[in-house]
Amino acid sequence: MSCSSAPRLYSRKKPPGLFFREDWKEIPAATPITQEHVAAADLILSLYGPGKANIRKSHHDTPADDPYYVWSGECEGNWAVSLCGTTARLSI
Repeated sequence: MSCSSAPRLYSRKKPPGLFFREDWKEIPAATPITQEHVAAADLILSLYGPGKANIRKSHHDTPADDPYYVWSGECEGNWAVSLCGTTARLSI
């Protein structure tokens, strides 16, 4: 095998696109995060684990385009967040 053929043999395919993307509602943060924070009406939020009471939706005022996100900085145990679609057979 020559070096000139290696890039062609090992080239990667383009990764698949997102199945869905959830943008959180731009409302004040709360601890714990609640269904009210989920922007998509067809997604159900579930929280799991002993640390679930401290999962928070958060963001920073600057920069202006800072996205809202799930923050777990004060969780005192394991935790998990899932979003389950009401119209699709998929849980994330």
